[in-house]
Amino acid sequence: MLGGLLFFPLPPLGWVLAIGYRSLTGVRLVEGHSPVLPGWRGNLAETLVRGLRASGIIFTYFCPFLLLYWLLGTDLRFTASHAAAFLAFLGAVAVFPPSMPALAVTYPFLFPWLHFSAPEIALLGVVFLLTFFLLPAAFVQVALEGRWAGAFHAPSYLRYLASNLPSYLEAWALSLAVSAVAVLLGPFSPWGLFWSYLVMLHAFNQSLVRWNTPEVRRRFTGCVILRPGSTPG
Repeated sequence: MLGGLLFFPLPPLGWVLAIGYRSLTGVRLVEGHSPVLPGWRGNLAETLVRGLRASGIIFTYFCPFLLLYWLLGTDLRFTASHAAAFLAFLGAVAVFPPSMPALAVTYPFLFPWLHFSAPEIALLGVVFLLTFFLLPAAFVQVALEGRWAGAFHAPSYLRYLASNLPSYLEAWALSLAVSAVAVLLGPFSPWGLFWSYLVMLHAFNQSLVRWNTPEVRRRFTGCVILRPGSTPG
């Protein structure tokens, strides 16, 4: 209830707290704490810090898309007006990464000098969707290794994807479904979105458990997803 309420006064801060709460819940889930959902009292600072770190990872992963967007859209002509618009775009995305798709679509209408050909739009779409698709795989490495740097170990999460793609796609399907439900809740969508983040957390951690490698079994031994004696499918 409190998490959804935070979306109203200041959406960027509410979103950062939401993904920070998801991160803290993930730690408790993997390490087998009960109850899994942490209380807000005494955890607000850690939730905020975790949210900022997760937001930083998301922003870093989308940097290639952002760079390509501006290089293609300006045809390598970068004037003072271009710089101002670019910094405004970059600042908005840094503060609130979910604003990136809307900004990318509306900016060419606001600034006529920003234009893209059909092949460039197709290329940008592929880069954006591929980054979006890979992000959960990067974050499950954080859960597996217990440290934020794990998100940037591309060989590890690519190996996970290559040998575990069906369960990863299943987690993605569930995530898209709960996101759609959250949006359809209308005025209650902030609470729906907060709930959907926790469902996504569980879905992708479940996918990681199904990978069933020795390091996964060691990391998830006390987890509510994998109790001693159980066999992941």
